Amino acid sequence: MADRLNDKEMNIVKKSISAPDTLTRDEKTKLDYIKSKPVRVEDVLEMINTEYPVPTEEELDFTKRLIESQGTLKVTKEESDLLDGARIKRASLQDVVDVVMSAYKGSINSRYLDLKNQLFLVQIMLRDLVVSKSELKKLAKKLNESGDLSDEGLAKVNSAKLVLSKTDFSDAAKTRDDAYTKVTDEMNKQTELLDKVQKAGR
Repeated sequence: MADRLNDKEMNIVKKSISAPDTLTRDEKTKLDYIKSKPVRVEDVLEMINTEYPVPTEEELDFTKRLIESQGTLKVTKEESDLLDGARIKRASLQDVVDVVMSAYKGSINSRYLDLKNQLFLVQIMLRDLVVSKSELKKLAKKLNESGDLSDEGLAKVNSAKLVLSKTDFSDAAKTRDDAYTKVTDEMNKQTELLDKVQKAGR
């Protein structure tokens, strides 16, 4: 049965693959002996993974979360080190597609948040700025009764069309449709990019 490399010998082999210039004289001497030693297939696979490391599930998950957050995720020193270690590793086509989809999802979420913010702004304007027709007429009536508004003034308030016009609704609808179109265009662009990535891997 072939002798298995011990941990110390395996570390020297890994070092000779990933950082050969850092080998000490003693390690170089031992390396010649180690190379002549029979090894198991699993040892060979471990050596290959030293040169072509595969990202761990933790590294891939964090990378996707970071991209999906559109740069808003706060990164700790440990997470930064995790990214530094992952960036030089190989990835499968599926890994690449997953990362691209994370960017796609992050872009959609960003646009969705923009629309929610616009809706919230409209709700605030309706609550704080838009005048109620009935309340305005009540105020005019009180002012007329107290002598602060003439009968002629009250008549003008009551006869005025104090509602949003068709033009107002049309302008609001156009603003909404423009926002939806912008989001749709962005989604289509992201889809085209994803299709290119998938085709390139075939």
